Amino acid sequence: MFYNLVDFKSFNSVPESDYDTTALIRKKRTGKKLPRPPDGLSPVKLDQYIKLVNEMNFNANRKLSRAISNIYREIIDSQTLLNIKSFNIIVRFFSVEYNFAMVRTILFQMVGKHIKPDVNTFNCILSVIKSMKSPYKNDLFKTYLNQMKIFDVIPDSTTWYIMFEFLEKEKLPFYNKMKELEISMKPIFVEYLRFLHKYKGNSVQELLTLLEKEKIHLDKHLLTTFVQIELEDDNAQKAFELLDSFAGPGGRIKRVDFNSLITMVKYFAADRMQPYFAIATINYFRSHYGLSLKIYRCYVELAKGMLKCPYFKNWSILTRIYYKESMMGVGQSLINKKDIHALNERAKSFEIEDFDISKLKNDEYAEAIFNFHLLQWVDTPILKLEENEPQFIEAANYDPT
Repeated sequence: MFYNLVDFKSFNSVPESDYDTTALIRKKRTGKKLPRPPDGLSPVKLDQYIKLVNEMNFNANRKLSRAISNIYREIIDSQTLLNIKSFNIIVRFFSVEYNFAMVRTILFQMVGKHIKPDVNTFNCILSVIKSMKSPYKNDLFKTYLNQMKIFDVIPDSTTWYIMFEFLEKEKLPFYNKMKELEISMKPIFVEYLRFLHKYKGNSVQELLTLLEKEKIHLDKHLLTTFVQIELEDDNAQKAFELLDSFAGPGGRIKRVDFNSLITMVKYFAADRMQPYFAIATINYFRSHYGLSLKIYRCYVELAKGMLKCPYFKNWSILTRIYYKESMMGVGQSLINKKDIHALNERAKSFEIEDFDISKLKNDEYAEAIFNFHLLQWVDTPILKLEENEPQFIEAANYDPT
């Protein structure tokens, strides 16, 4: 379906991406207070107002999101909008909200006003669908590819990138087609690196060599990608070695990415069911990389990891202390109600009496925290428990009873 959008017989090169639309798709919004609506609904004033509303961080605030939704609906109902860039901003908003009925309504109105949806319109929609987890994801994607065909819209390089990220089994032949058309992979380099590892079998070291060849600077975000790849391959030791090579004392990366830490905590807490190594990892990031921000989020993952753990004597106290520690950053726990309910049910299945996740005695807290401080690696992480210092092993087997 995608290839049918392009007449390869008369094809010269892939159209370049529109900068404004690329910025719209990747934009980080920080605004928290809605700007005052303009007096009157003239097209010029509306365009300016829509740009201001687009600065609002609606993903983090459902109340704000509903308010923006109502504003955009009023604007659409007013039938006064004429600027396709303003239409695209609103289309993007309702796509992110997964309100594709409203997206369809907007497209119909554009057609009614003889404003042809362009490639940027569809990039705003497809870029959202590619990341969805809905069972209707493929059907939705096909629907809008078909719409592009109806409107005779030719994919630009952003559309090719979206398609590459969307595909799974067909990713390799599609990559070969992109290579044939000389489409640069730099704008989606992280996805490209993951592709080379998964489908071409490139090692992390080979990917690092590719970075040097392409003259791409290894920053903390790319380093996190490599850490994640190593963990996906169950190579935790190599992940630590990578971090120590580039982000340790004297390394080229001065500030390690928090996402490297949270990825490793998830790995040890949930995948490996080794919460003691997760705690030791938190301590290691603090002492070796000077990372102290957002640590409370790690305890959310530790608490969720307890859902997978079989019963052991200190299950209750550790679950409660992880809950308490997860409150340290914002004054309330970031563990959602669904997971709290699941932890309560897990406690019932273990026949733990009077389990209350929000209650913790001072002596329980003091003793557990003391043991957490003993989970320290002096020089480098040692990921075989029995090879660690006796006090580390004792702390890992901590039993408050």
